[in-house]
Amino acid sequence: MTTAARYAIIRFLPYAQTEEFANVGVVLHASATGAFIFRLNPKWRRIGAFFDTLDRQVFNAARKDFEVEILRITALAEATPAWGGRAFDELVRPRES
Repeated sequence: MTTAARYAIIRFLPYAQTEEFANVGVVLHASATGAFIFRLNPKWRRIGAFFDTLDRQVFNAARKDFEVEILRITALAEATPAWGGRAFDELVRPRES
């Protein structure tokens, strides 16, 4: 069965001044089913190669912080399905870098 969904790419932007980023995951919301799903790439190798002066712990901390936040939002969206679309909108809204 095919279900329409909205998705956004999760970007890791360690140096806001350069505006360089790496795609590290995806988040998806299907309003018809209430599904709120995310996947993060846990691998450091590609990130470390791209940002060669970056401390690995910075990436690990950012990844963990995002995972905690998205799990919190997922729990809220699943508990109140009508809230899922607004949660997705808030999660993916443009922010200052």
